[in-house]
Amino acid sequence: MKELKLIIPFFKYNFKRLQIYDKDFYLGIVGLIIENILNLLMLFFIYTLIPSLDGFTFNEMLLLYGVASLSFAIWRCLFINTLNVGSMVRYGRLDTFLLRPINVLYQVMMDGFDDDAWGDLVFALLVIGYTAVTQSINIVWVILLIILSIFTSLIFAGISIVGSSLSFITQGIADFSQIVYNFFQFAKYPINIFGGGMKFVFTFVIPIGWVAAIPVKLLINHNIRSFAFMLIVACGISVIFFWITTKIWNFMLTKYVSTGS
Repeated sequence: MKELKLIIPFFKYNFKRLQIYDKDFYLGIVGLIIENILNLLMLFFIYTLIPSLDGFTFNEMLLLYGVASLSFAIWRCLFINTLNVGSMVRYGRLDTFLLRPINVLYQVMMDGFDDDAWGDLVFALLVIGYTAVTQSINIVWVILLIILSIFTSLIFAGISIVGSSLSFITQGIADFSQIVYNFFQFAKYPINIFGGGMKFVFTFVIPIGWVAAIPVKLLINHNIRSFAFMLIVACGISVIFFWITTKIWNFMLTKYVSTGS
């Protein structure tokens, strides 16, 4: 309850900090929208070379891209500060979090937002809206996809948490938090195009297949009952995966030794 009460003050603090450089904030949003347009062009070129990806049409691939991008954008907007753990360890800034009577991981996540990521968020919503119209998807299912993305952003958060927790045993010299960007690239494509080993990993170990590929596949196949069930499963898997990664974080934190910087 103590952490929940601090959410609004943290949000106000971070948004006031973003307003100091308001031009950079808006330029960053525009820049990421342009970057996403280029990514869609790349997706179009890939689709022209490979006309069928697990039976997905181009518009269906757009929906998959939009849902995966929305989940990733929510992570970037709210949880990306975990990528800074390495520098916090190197320069001793993490020590200040340890002195406060608040969960350390919570403080790290709330300490800063990615201002540019709001461009990703807006663009992802536009893509989902466009594909919903072209594919005649009911507004109820669109809302459920957005709710799904909120939950599955915890999968990306979990990956970055595990990667950043390695900083505790390397004194911040090396961590693998940036690997979350690589997993996002996999999340944008149908899971069945990967080999059996990778498909198993993406379904049961590092469950990025649940970010978009598995539920969207059921939706475009009009398997509504299975889609609704898999939405619940995907949300549950996201929460469980995030919970497991926080346990790994807490264990690795016990190995932390201050650099004395």
